[in-house]
Amino acid sequence: MSSQRPAKVVRSLAEARAVVPPGSASYAAALAALPERGHVLDVGCGSGGASLPLAGRAARITGVDPEERLLAALAESCRALGVAVDTVTGRWPEAAAEVPAADVVVCHHVLYGAADAGPFARALADRAREGVVIEIPSVHPLAALDPLHERFHGVRRPPPRTAEAIVGQITAAGLDPEVTEWTDTLGHSSATTLDALAAGITKRLGLPEDRLPEVTEALLDLGVDPAHPRFPGTVGRPLVTITLDGAA
Repeated sequence: MSSQRPAKVVRSLAEARAVVPPGSASYAAALAALPERGHVLDVGCGSGGASLPLAGRAARITGVDPEERLLAALAESCRALGVAVDTVTGRWPEAAAEVPAADVVVCHHVLYGAADAGPFARALADRAREGVVIEIPSVHPLAALDPLHERFHGVRRPPPRTAEAIVGQITAAGLDPEVTEWTDTLGHSSATTLDALAAGITKRLGLPEDRLPEVTEALLDLGVDPAHPRFPGTVGRPLVTITLDGAA
């Protein structure tokens, strides 16, 4: 969970739902499991991309994240949307003891940061009454930068971690995950311009600022659309929704 994540505040439900990719199996699963006026726990919440789209049905959102600036943005968005909010500063699953049970637990784009997804997912299920909805790409999201590591550093990265391996860890923890794969047609980026995207990736690659033009060229070679810049490999990528029964 990188500090590069933007602290975005939304002022309307339409704005909150604009980040949901068309046909999102994750959004559909969470909405189906969430009772009217229910409580959503968002783990690794950032600014609330997984939970705020549910604000039309949820009456309360609890966000857990190590970055207080992102929790502050979530709280401001909840106030704007008329949703009660609680925030917990910490990392999962260490912070689980500080968090009450919720109807639905959502956790988007976090599990690749867990060395073992089994105990992590078990703690999610233990805080869910109705169910857990996890979303991750089918392959580690930074694998899209592997060609750039080779291009600029001459380093060939090892095969990336996959959702299949993560599901295996969850199953080994005694859970029964249901897996749905679907296509992300929206893509992802916290940058609004190609220059900003290239600057962030230049820094991520550990390159000096004077290499920015080369990184920009490399992003174009990877198919990034300069008019609608998205992180490489995110437009059209397979996403995986993993659902678990609640155990709270």
